[in-house]
Amino acid sequence: MNEELGESVECGKLVYLVENFFNHAGKPNHETGMYFIAGLSSGSTLLDNSCSHWGVEGNHRLEFRWFRAEQLAAVDLRPSFHRQSRSKSTARMPPNPALHRTS
Repeated sequence: MNEELGESVECGKLVYLVENFFNHAGKPNHETGMYFIAGLSSGSTLLDNSCSHWGVEGNHRLEFRWFRAEQLAAVDLRPSFHRQSRSKSTARMPPNPALHRTS
């Protein structure tokens, strides 16, 4: 979060280890992603869910926005497994050990 938004987070436990296979700019890609529970400080402006938050990665402007769990199926969320894993009505994280996924 510090790289994209200039905010520090408290990093918690690893919940997903994901192998992601996708095409970008006409070329096949493979990435390995590690997803952790993260917490923002109580005074963070990112906790404001009434507006978008903006960041930059390279030459790309990034939009960060909060959504209700039931809205995630309609959001272009990447990697796409996040839509299914977080849109459950309880939106709970998987139990330990970390879940390995491929997409």
